[in-house]
Amino acid sequence: MSDVGVSYDATVTPSPVSVGFNLSFSNTTLQARVSSIDLFLIELKPSGGNVLDQFASTFAYPMAAAMGMVLPLTFRGLIEGYTFDVLTVSPSTRTVMDEQVTVQPSRLSISKHDDMMMIHANVDIT
Repeated sequence: MSDVGVSYDATVTPSPVSVGFNLSFSNTTLQARVSSIDLFLIELKPSGGNVLDQFASTFAYPMAAAMGMVLPLTFRGLIEGYTFDVLTVSPSTRTVMDEQVTVQPSRLSISKHDDMMMIHANVDIT
């Protein structure tokens, strides 16, 4: 006797889903915060499998359809506002004419200039 399962094809609407980010510096670490996620739905349709799988998938479809509406809201609630580190700007040391030179950025910030992103920083050279 074979196992009976459920099988669905999933489609996200709209596709692709737009995600907005805000960028900022915390000391010398560039951080991104998920600021917005478009509303979306996951549409599930019974698919494939043998006759018993198709029957089980069709029978369970109301629950699958409800999950397709609830999961995106749960996902948005978990992800929107999430902050993560993108990169850290570290000091750089090079040898110039037999002397060690260290360039250390500080007070990093981001601003907009003519529809472009501009990074400002103080630079200490020792």
